[in-house]
Amino acid sequence: MREIAVELLSSIKKIGLFHWNKESSSLYFTTDINGTWDIWEINLKESYPKQVTVFSGNVMNFKVSPDGEKIAFLSEKDGSEKYSLSVTDSRGRSVKTFPAKGIIEITDMDWCPHSNRIVCIEKIDKKYNIHIISTDTGRDEQITDSGELKRDVRWSPDGNHIAFFSMTGKKEGHIAVISPEDGNILNLTPELKGVNSYPRWSRDGKSIVFVSDNDGIKRIGITSFPGGNITWLPEEPYEQNLPEWSPDGKEILYISNREGNMDLKVFNIPARKSKRSGFSCGVTSGAQWSRDGQSIAFRYHSSSIAPEIFVSSSDNNIKRLTFSAPSGVDETEMAEAELIYYKSSDNKKIPAFFYKPSEAGTYPCLLWLHGGPASQHFNGWNPFIQLLVSRGIAVLAPNIRGSTGQGRDFEYALYRNWGGPDLEDVVSAASYLRRPGFIEKIAIGGGSYGGYIAMMALVKYPDLWAAGINAVGPVNLSSFYKNTTRWMRNLLIDKYGFPEPEKDEAFYYDSSPVNFIEHLKAPLLLIYNEKDVRVPVSEMDQLVEKLKKYDKEYEKFLFHDEGHSSLKSESDMKRYSVMADFLVRKLT
Repeated sequence: MREIAVELLSSIKKIGLFHWNKESSSLYFTTDINGTWDIWEINLKESYPKQVTVFSGNVMNFKVSPDGEKIAFLSEKDGSEKYSLSVTDSRGRSVKTFPAKGIIEITDMDWCPHSNRIVCIEKIDKKYNIHIISTDTGRDEQITDSGELKRDVRWSPDGNHIAFFSMTGKKEGHIAVISPEDGNILNLTPELKGVNSYPRWSRDGKSIVFVSDNDGIKRIGITSFPGGNITWLPEEPYEQNLPEWSPDGKEILYISNREGNMDLKVFNIPARKSKRSGFSCGVTSGAQWSRDGQSIAFRYHSSSIAPEIFVSSSDNNIKRLTFSAPSGVDETEMAEAELIYYKSSDNKKIPAFFYKPSEAGTYPCLLWLHGGPASQHFNGWNPFIQLLVSRGIAVLAPNIRGSTGQGRDFEYALYRNWGGPDLEDVVSAASYLRRPGFIEKIAIGGGSYGGYIAMMALVKYPDLWAAGINAVGPVNLSSFYKNTTRWMRNLLIDKYGFPEPEKDEAFYYDSSPVNFIEHLKAPLLLIYNEKDVRVPVSEMDQLVEKLKKYDKEYEKFLFHDEGHSSLKSESDMKRYSVMADFLVRKLT
């Protein structure tokens, strides 16, 4: 495998969200082809897209109105994660921004089927509530007052009700429906345990499909409205997620999470059978029926193919609509991921993706940890991994305890226990790699939570590592808890059982790697973003102070114009280059 230039990888443009137009003849989608995220449109019969919005910030989410005449979008400009709501016509000829009382949640927005109103979730102080914003008058009406975490707002087809997910307790949430007129709320899943989320109305408004981990693993259920028996899609060995109704109500498409391969499936309700649609390996996401029900659009990527939009017709013919990679990128030269399993210290089976150089022999390896922790490594596109492998460095990407895709117990294993079973799984991964004649040197690193757990491994098991990378990871859980965003703090409390720092000082001290820097032996690279509101740059400042105190070897790089997640292609290029150069110097 020849060495890949970082500039070439970074030239591959990103493809984000997409939605059909009213006539099912084209797709609107987001891409950073011009350096910032904007909305573009591509006709199914044409090969080149046209730009719809020309925005100074980044479009992070959007929805096309039911009549197809307007597009509502959420955007931000400075990495602050404070999103504003704007509406443009379908050609992007005018943009009007609507003020909100609070901070609008990026994932939650839906048009009313019969009026120019948009439902969304807004955060005011520590409370999450449902608001309705009129795009005619700008009026912002709050229709709930409970304050708990809410997600997935969806308007009923008749416009009389709104379905949503409500976090009702620790590790527990339900599907609820509210009437905007009188504020009455109906819980549709009172008997189910765990988290029940992602409600989607059938076209006739008589049923709601949703996702539940009531049985310990995510499954798709269908409940009638206003209430009744729940029917379940047939069980699978893997998690089911992201269901969407066909326009005729006879089928449901969904994603089956097969150990990090995200398979697109279609469930036929009368026949009670599922069939795979799309590709058998890789990552499929965002699948949507066309408005006429004749096609399914989906985003697909794999370890060797960057994210692209595809359309599958009723005769199973699949057409690729976008081509984000320049001609200099040879997909056949990319490293393919191998799904492997290793045993944890308590005999659990931990899945991981292994990427290795094509040349025979031994080589150094990076143990790369994902963020979240409620996330996972997929068999998908990762330009940083491709860059490393082309430079002779293998990569192991494990889905340790706390990751999604392995059931509820696996995902919630870190409840009040960051740096517990997750750290044990990291050490077990190192043991797997250190088999004789397999790996020469091991580095460890990750981003966000992945950076945190990498730091814990570096200071708790210092002899295992030849180098370490912490990209925007918290290092002092007490200051992280106090200084992060309100929604992140609520997540730490509700999902991970974080206590108030004053009430359990031992928990915060023992779980904070900054307190154990004197044990660090490996050279360390730090990458942080100055405008990061989730993991403030003060985390890096604390770490650097301790590194200097104990005379530890480290390098640091600070992006001055990025938030927690980089949105600029040039930032990606610089970050990949800095990390790869560091690892090549320390491992080869």
